Amino acid sequence: MYKNPPYPVFYDVVAHSLALVPMLASPLYYASKFSSTVYSSLITGVPMIADDRFLDAYTMIDRAAVYPRADGEDEVAVMFRVAAQDARETWRARRAVSDLRERLNRRAAGLLRGWLDEKGAAKE
Repeated sequence: MYKNPPYPVFYDVVAHSLALVPMLASPLYYASKFSSTVYSSLITGVPMIADDRFLDAYTMIDRAAVYPRADGEDEVAVMFRVAAQDARETWRARRAVSDLRERLNRRAAGLLRGWLDEKGAAKE
């Protein structure tokens, strides 16, 4: 167990995980707050375990980039399912997270470039 590890250690541990479990402290994370687990997943390429409620709230997350949790299935059951799956499925899910990260970054860069262009502040 780690308690407040430095960021390089934290992200190294996360990157070597099979899946991440968002632990949302309040219902506000489905309405107006943002889960840091999403950032951790995108940074490291590790898929999250997510149910439909989570995916409905975080609409930028592709279902292919998570390990879906069915109604009535708990996170531990999903983790056991993920641990037992074929390695090709693990790499497929990680690739989906990586593809999502690249797509979101391209979209963000385009939006920023557009805003800077509108203000005449973009570098050529």
